[in-house]
Amino acid sequence: MKWLNWAVLGLLCAACGGGSGVGRPIAEFPSSSDLEDVAGSGKAQAPAAAKDVADVDTWQMQAPDVQTQYPSETGWDKQVVAAAAVHGNGVRLSPELRCAAQEAARFYVTNGGLPDDGLRDHLLMRCGSTLPGVSLNYVRGDAPAGVPDANVDASMQPLVRKLLDQQLAAGHGEFGLGYARAQGRYALVTFSGDVLAELNAFSPVVQGDSVSLSGTVKTPTEYVVALANQGAYGVAHCEVDPTQKLPAFRVTCPLAAEDAATRIEILTLKPGEVLLNVAAELETRRDNNVELAYNAAAYGENKPAASSAAFRASLLQALNSARSEAKLQSFALEPTQSKTDEKLAPYLYQTLISGDQRQATTITLGLLAGWDVNGVIRNGGIYTGSVNSSRNPSRWLTRTLSSPLGRFVLLDPSMGHIGIGAIPLNPTGMMAVVTTYAFFDTSDHRQEEAAVFAELNRRRRAHGVADARRVESAPALRKALTQINHNLSSSSDGLHFAMSEISQTAHSSITGYILETTDVSRIKFDSSLLNPSTLDVEIGVTHYRVPGAAWGQYAILFVILDKGAQTKEAHVRTRSHAKF
Repeated sequence: MKWLNWAVLGLLCAACGGGSGVGRPIAEFPSSSDLEDVAGSGKAQAPAAAKDVADVDTWQMQAPDVQTQYPSETGWDKQVVAAAAVHGNGVRLSPELRCAAQEAARFYVTNGGLPDDGLRDHLLMRCGSTLPGVSLNYVRGDAPAGVPDANVDASMQPLVRKLLDQQLAAGHGEFGLGYARAQGRYALVTFSGDVLAELNAFSPVVQGDSVSLSGTVKTPTEYVVALANQGAYGVAHCEVDPTQKLPAFRVTCPLAAEDAATRIEILTLKPGEVLLNVAAELETRRDNNVELAYNAAAYGENKPAASSAAFRASLLQALNSARSEAKLQSFALEPTQSKTDEKLAPYLYQTLISGDQRQATTITLGLLAGWDVNGVIRNGGIYTGSVNSSRNPSRWLTRTLSSPLGRFVLLDPSMGHIGIGAIPLNPTGMMAVVTTYAFFDTSDHRQEEAAVFAELNRRRRAHGVADARRVESAPALRKALTQINHNLSSSSDGLHFAMSEISQTAHSSITGYILETTDVSRIKFDSSLLNPSTLDVEIGVTHYRVPGAAWGQYAILFVILDKGAQTKEAHVRTRSHAKF
């Protein structure tokens, strides 16, 4: 039986589309009718959980002895090495996967089933694997105590030879095999997977307050980001080395002093796509003897839910409890959006299994749009995950908050509203699609104005020029911002009005500049704002929603006064900007 772990997908997105120009939506999404078309396209495949999984609260690993070369300690090891040689050694025999497979086999004979999703992740990373997803195959059966090992091995040979031929004939990726016999059972487990990001000389044991990871991305990629867990609830961005040219990359990730181990995820964005893919996931630790114990229900109440509605309610309660512990605001449930999330969840599950990237993008962006959310959306996130062993919200939340990407979406301090769609995976699992939203909840954006001005001067200093001087905003500029916010004026008309009023009293040349964006923390300044002359500049920030758009967007108005000019003139330039 083949057990494929489909990757959890997340979206780090402040705007999911290209800016079309001032006065038009920057964040462009599939429409609500596009989602209806998906839901009406036919019955989604009935979601099914992986079979033969044991629901266990805790597990204590044996201290792994991961070697640099694939071992030849057992007969099964020798058979794997020989089979790989026959197939040309195209597949890397991974001692890390062998370690995890050995522990999974020991788990099976102890508990009568395979490890669930969260424990499988733990075994792989604790053994030093960096693969973001693996396929699991296994052969198992009964082995009474009186039956010699040789007889058990002989009975398995036809299936094992077939399995090895199938796995090693592919000629790529990594492979490892483990075997255990105890309590009247035997189990042979294999892990295999493709390398999406190859790391250079990675060692899980590290010291200090940071770790640098370098390597090569193996798939076409527009950019690389990395996230690292911090404590029980925190997550931090790793610093990406801008001198590296893709596919090469280098990231430096912070390590919290109190953490014995840190989970890190390296994420990539493929050209033309908006979904971030986990290219590598790994664990660093300060001591090789830590992180041997696994707790499947570290967050929330360890109790199965009787229905999808009960799962959603319990998950929201557990998540808000975690946010409270992290000193974050609680989520307010968006009930109508939750129904939409739930209606589309089976179709999203189907596309993730089939690999239909186009439809997966339509569904995820359509849900992220929040067409059924009440409020002007400033930002959002989406996270999809499943558990196979139990319909227990604690299991789902524990696995999700173990992931840096999961924390980034669900523990984002700026988010205050949430949609939750949950569907059962038969016979025992559960899938959940979670969408989160931050609203524009005030029209007072003086804090954003100060941040834009500070970033402008930071960029000017980086270019070796003097700081700009901020001019106190004129009443005309404040009036223009209010008009834009209430959709009584376009941003360009508002700026023209402000400049016309200011020019009546200003003894200088005036340049107006508009920047529209969904994220004021990451904007690209026009070269005119970075020139060597000292700028006198007025800055105004507001937000508005283009009629028919899903999200709101910022309008940043710059009025630049050149007091050294001999003549007075006024002109306006515009620019829109979307961050992925």
